[in-house]
Amino acid sequence: MKNKKTNYREITANIESKIIDNITKGETIMTQKEERLPTEPIDQDAAYVSVKAGATIALPGYSSGRIDVTLSYPTPPEKIDKVYDKVKDWVDIRVEKEVKSLRELAEK
Repeated sequence: MKNKKTNYREITANIESKIIDNITKGETIMTQKEERLPTEPIDQDAAYVSVKAGATIALPGYSSGRIDVTLSYPTPPEKIDKVYDKVKDWVDIRVEKEVKSLRELAEK
């Protein structure tokens, strides 16, 4: 099988935050977006490293906030462990950032 160069420049992270009314269980989506991330072309078949993380936080007024961040990133199979560490770090940092933003929105 001949390897071909594949361009994976369309990598996106999915980010969603919502506020949940804990009495009515109603949900309000605060953020729902895809963020493009740069990546290099890969000269062989790619494996994917996928990481999803989230957080639920208490908010005023019997509400809670939910953050979910997902990133699936292509990599040559021999670099899976190294890429996993980078993807996990990116997702963890992004969850923290989104938690902070949601708290700020809820305080307004």
